[in-house]
Order: sequence, then C-alpha cells, then structure tokens
Amino acid sequence: MSISTDLRETANAWPAMFALLLCLSLPWLLAACPAGKPANGPECSDIDNIQCPPGKTCVDFVCRAVCTKSADCAPAEACLDSSCTPYAQSCSDHPDCVADWYCSNHACAKRLPLGNPCGTVDVACATGLCMDGVCCDSACDGLCETCVAGSDTGDGDDGLCAPIPAGQDPYDLDCPGPTACDGNRGCFAALQGEACEQSYECTTGACADGLCCNGACGGVCETCATGTCEPIPDMQDPVNECTGEATCDGARGCYDSPLGAECGAAGYKCVSGHCADGVCCDRSCDGTCEQCDGPASTGTCASVLNATDVGTCDNTTGACGAADCACDAVGACKASPAASCLTGGTCASGICGDGVCCAGPCSNTCMSCNSNYTRLEPGVCSPIENGADPRNECNGTAATACNGAGACYDNPIAALCQHDYECASGSCVDGVCCLTGCSGLCSACDGVGTNQTTGLCGFINDGLERADECAGPTACRSDAYQHGVCWAQQFGDTCGANYQCASGVCCEAQCRAGWESMSSPTTERLNGVWGSAPNDVYAVGYGGTVIHFDGNNWTTVPGVPTTTDLYAVHGFQNHPIVVGMSGTILYYSGSSWVTWTADNPQNLFGVWAASSTLAYAVGANGAILKWSGGTTWTSEPGGSGELRAVTGSGSAVYAVGDIHTGQSCNLGIVLQRQSAGTWTSLGFPGACGMTAAVLNGELLVGTWSGLLTAFPPTKAGEIWRLNTGVWTDDPSQSGTVSSLAAGSSIVFGVGRATTVDEYRSGDGWTTVVATSSGSLAAVWAAGDCNVVAVGSAGLAVRFR
Repeated sequence: MSISTDLRETANAWPAMFALLLCLSLPWLLAACPAGKPANGPECSDIDNIQCPPGKTCVDFVCRAVCTKSADCAPAEACLDSSCTPYAQSCSDHPDCVADWYCSNHACAKRLPLGNPCGTVDVACATGLCMDGVCCDSACDGLCETCVAGSDTGDGDDGLCAPIPAGQDPYDLDCPGPTACDGNRGCFAALQGEACEQSYECTTGACADGLCCNGACGGVCETCATGTCEPIPDMQDPVNECTGEATCDGARGCYDSPLGAECGAAGYKCVSGHCADGVCCDRSCDGTCEQCDGPASTGTCASVLNATDVGTCDNTTGACGAADCACDAVGACKASPAASCLTGGTCASGICGDGVCCAGPCSNTCMSCNSNYTRLEPGVCSPIENGADPRNECNGTAATACNGAGACYDNPIAALCQHDYECASGSCVDGVCCLTGCSGLCSACDGVGTNQTTGLCGFINDGLERADECAGPTACRSDAYQHGVCWAQQFGDTCGANYQCASGVCCEAQCRAGWESMSSPTTERLNGVWGSAPNDVYAVGYGGTVIHFDGNNWTTVPGVPTTTDLYAVHGFQNHPIVVGMSGTILYYSGSSWVTWTADNPQNLFGVWAASSTLAYAVGANGAILKWSGGTTWTSEPGGSGELRAVTGSGSAVYAVGDIHTGQSCNLGIVLQRQSAGTWTSLGFPGACGMTAAVLNGELLVGTWSGLLTAFPPTKAGEIWRLNTGVWTDDPSQSGTVSSLAAGSSIVFGVGRATTVDEYRSGDGWTTVVATSSGSLAAVWAAGDCNVVAVGSAGLAVRFR
C-alpha cells in the first residue's frame, strides 16, 4: 500500500481536525494530504460534518461508492482503498494495472463482465476466461458446449456456459462428419438403418423415411425403408408420387401411360388406372359389346357395333343358343349373321355359305363368309386367307392355294415365290417357281451359277456351292466327267484349282497336304535351312545344332565338330556348307564333317554355293569370303558394314547387310560381285538389309526394323525389288520377313511370326498361316510345292 493510502485510512479513523493538523505540521507529507477544500464548498467533510449517503464514503471531499472490486464501479473507475475512484493509467504489461484491470494497447482497461465480447484474450475478462469470443463463467471447452447463447456474440445473452442447441455444430468442430450436437452436451450418432427425424442425427448425413439412409433418397419412387435407398417396387406408390392412378415402375420412375397407350393388361401403368383391350382406357370397359381399342376411339371406351366382341359377344360365349353371337348396330349382343346353317332357309339373308349365314352373296373362288376360313368378320363375304384352300378349289397342275385376295395362286415357272403352293408347278425352290423339285446335291433352280435358266433345275457350275453343301474347302464339280457332285480329290491326285482338293491346296496340278507341323529332335533355335531335295534337308542353329530330314523324319546329325552358334547353311548335291560365329565353316563330305578355314575369321551370317567348286560366305565387319574348291576360303574386297546374307542366280551374286551403331541400324547395303572379283554398291534405298532372293531376274531384299536385340532381329520390315536397275518398295502382308527363298514362280518369306508370305511376280504378296505358335526364322524351297521353314525352339514346318 502507498503512503497516501495509509494516510487516507488514518484520516478516516481519527478526527478530521487531527488529520489536518498532521498535514500542516509535516510539510514533507504535503503531496499525500487531501486536496484542498473546494472553493464552492465540499460535497462531504468530516470537519464540516457533511456526511455521505449510505453505501458511499467521503474521499477528498467527494462522496464515492464503497466497493470491494472494480466491477462494482463505473467503467472508468477502479476500486481503490474500498472506494470507486476515477482511474487512468498507462502500462506496459498487466501487473502495471490495479486489480480487475489489464493492460490493453499500453493503457489500463477494466476487465469485462460476463457476456462481453473479448476476442480471444482471457485476461480481458473478469473471470479470466474468454470463450467463444465472449467473457465466460467457465472454461466451457467440453463437447457441444458454448458461451454464446444466440447466433451472435455481444447481444446481451452470452457469458454462461450452456449446451449447444440440438442440430447445431458451429464451425463443424465438435461432432464428426455430417452429425451435429444433440442439445445435451453430446453428438447425434445414429447409424444407417436407425430411427431419425433430421439428417444431422445420422452418421450418413441423410435421414429419409424416418431412418438414417445411405443417401439423400429424395427422388421419385425411392424409399429408404431398410436404411438403403432403393426404388419403390413395381406396381406400388405408397405416398402417391405418381400421376393419377399410375404407380412406380420399380426403376425410380413412374408409369405415365396416357389414354390409348399400350398396357397389356396392367392398369397400374396407366394414369387412368384402367387397362382394357391392351390399351390405357378412360374406364374399366369390361361390359358386353364394349371396346377401348377401336381405330377411331383408342383409349376411350365405346360400344362395339356390327361385329363380334371377343369374350363378351362371340361364337364362344354361348349366350345365343345354337347361333353365334355378335354385337348389333346399337351395341347389343344378338345372334349374328354368321350363325351355323345347313341351308339358306335358316338364315335371315337366305344365304348359307361354308356352313354359316352370309349377309350377302358369296360364291366366287377363294371367297367365304366363314371367319374360320377368312380370319375376318364372320357372316361377311371376305377373301379366304393366304395359303389356305379349304374347299380344294385351287387345282392347277399341282397343289396351289388361295392368295388372300380372292383368287388362286397360279405363278408360272421362274416367278418369285416363298411357298410351294404359290407355284402352278407346286415347287418353290431357291425363291423361284421351279419346274421340278430340284433337291439334289449341287443343284439349283434360280439360274444363278448353273447350267440352266431360271425356273429349270440345273447343276451348279464348277467351283461354286450353296449353303456349304460340300465338305471342307471343296466345291461343286461340273466338268466333262461329272456334275451334281462335290469335288473330293485326294493327296497326289490331279487338280486344276484349290477347291478340287480335300485339303484345299492344289499346287503344280497336284493336290497337296498344305502346311503342316513336323516333329523336331531339338529345342535349340534354328537359324538356317537348305536341302538338295525334299528328302535331303539340313537345318542349323544355336549351340552347333545340325539336324537332317530324310523325307519322313528329322534326326540330329552326329559328329558336328563345333558347339558354336550356326547361322546359315547352303550347298551342292548332298554336301551342305555351314557357317557361324568366329569364322566357323563346316563342310559335309557325305560321310563326315570337315572344318574349313578362312583368312578372315569374322562372325559369318550367310553362305551360298553357286556350284560344286564355287561358294561365297559373308559376315561381320564387311567380311566376304570366296571358296573355289579345296579347303580354304579367301577374302574379297569391297565389303562393308555387317553383311547378313548372300545369294545369286547364274553369274550374278549379291550380298546384303547394314551399317549400324550399337543397336541402331543406319544404312542398308546391297552389293553385287563384279567379274574382276570386287563388290560394288547397288544404291540400296532401304534401311537395313537382312535377306535376299532372286526370282526370274528380279532381286528381292528383305529389311528389318533397325533395332538389333538379337540375331536374327526381333522384327523385320519392308521388302525392296530391283528390276532393270529400279528399286521398288513392295512390303509383305505381315511385315515380318527376315528370310527369303525362291521357288519356281514364288518367293517365300518368313520371320518372327507364325505366317509365311508368298510373292508372285505381278501379283504382289499374300500371307498364309503355317503354324499356330513359335516364330519362323529361315525358309528353303524346292520349287513351289516343297517348302521347309524352321525357327524358335526347334520349330519345323513344311509345305508338301
């Protein structure tokens, strides 16, 4: 307590005069003494015996309110020495201010009572608790508690901690997901399928049909009766969502069929609620002689006039005794003009025809009053229905019938038809009236592709057929020897076309077996194949593999003096020459294998023997080797890049290959040997040379993709032809040719696929499937009808 405060308390206890004398006798205490008495008189003074009213005390001649805390005082007053005193004090922190005041913007401010806005400053409140933006009576930080009674802070009703009202969750901070507070310091947490009144009660966020639902479920014809939003079942409408009497359709929609719309027999589909005679009707329309599907009044129930009404007035109701029933001109059900009769005397019209009373004469051909014949109105003369002849009056040259227009069919030969009874001949074959039945094999009557005109049964022309009547790929036969049969030539029989052979393959005038798989004695990849004859074929591959085909079986060739990878084979007579990696050259003498040497031992990829004393081999780094008899091979100049294959015809010899960097091919190479022993470029425009073959003076060069990941490469590309010095791009059908072989008139190509491409001069390329799996790498042909191809995992196929 300060000195001035002590003096004040002393002055209040002692007589006022003593206090005044004390201040006068001690001038050094003058600053602490009461202010001088006001000139116009004091408000209060013990000296003058001027007393303050109850609840106030005299301080410096002024009556001030007695207090215990600053909250008891006016806003600008502090409770000092138990009295409310004006207070204004600068500050740097809260302790610089008296009790119940705090430091705000360097000035002491009075702490606020309950409910006053306080931002987030706890010290601004008399309680020391600023919650939800107002001074609060407690921490109020429990679940679903708030100090703001209304929707706005500072509106005079705040400050007391209370539960957040049900359905609210300010700032979505208290309750998880879509739920809200329950008004009792908790959160709603009803699960899917549990009862609810509001969506905020549900963890799913949706309350529908009194249950927590998996979705909003507010669409047309939707219900959440099980907790899962589902369509209201077909034919139901529990809350009358649909128009009129229609119901939900079971697919989240309403039936809404208007009057006249088709409804089968389902009134629930109709807005009117009535379905009669298969259409939505304005009323039930189920009385006698009533209809709702009349052509002029569909959808409106009307009387049936002058006709039968099936089910209420017809020949099955029995309401007319022995006579049939029909609605009359005013819609009453009475005995109809179609009543059964034996003579006209029993009929009102006096006319009895076909056993029923007729309204008028009806004696023409194919006309009747009997609705069983006409399928039309009974008792009315109408055409007998199409295809019927109940009175057997249509008797042409064969069994004809009425045409539905009051006449008999009598279509002549070659007329279009669908049924036998339409034709005077009684035979409708291949859509035309035929003179005869014409049902034999390879016969037809429409004149299309036959030896007869339309309407006459003829034999189908050679090579044609109808409806796959011939087995397999064969067709009808019609030549000087046979007709009206199917071709069925067997293997080795003479043929002129593929359709004549049971195999579907005719080659060089003989039926062949076509492409077929062969059993192989190895699983190594085979890279090259050659033979001196169809029963003397060699194939070579990885790991020094050499196998031989004798016309019946493949066997492993013994005594091969290498295990290196082999890439190509060619030869003369029955002597194969084989080349491979590291300059490997092998020769089979007929009884044993001999290893030959080269003066340039590069990896060798191709070999071609021109005769028994002349052969060439090519390989890596532009290697070109020539053999002229003996056991050695000598290099020839002019080679470059990686040479992949060598071939020739007569005196012309060609080598193909490429120049590449790493795994990428940069330039294709095609070289031709000159008589002086040098090799010159033919200006090849392709990318990468892979294989070559010569057919009738044309040089064909196959190329590959230009990305070398294995040899042979993983993908082959286009094919170029050189004819009279001009290169032409002529790609194969499959685009996968890496090995070419010339037959008599066909060049065969294979590579990294299961197909074989065939090239014929002037006709381009075609593709055939040779095997169902694996990939082919090399091919050899002995003419056009004996071809062998080999490839991955010992794969071997042949055409024969």
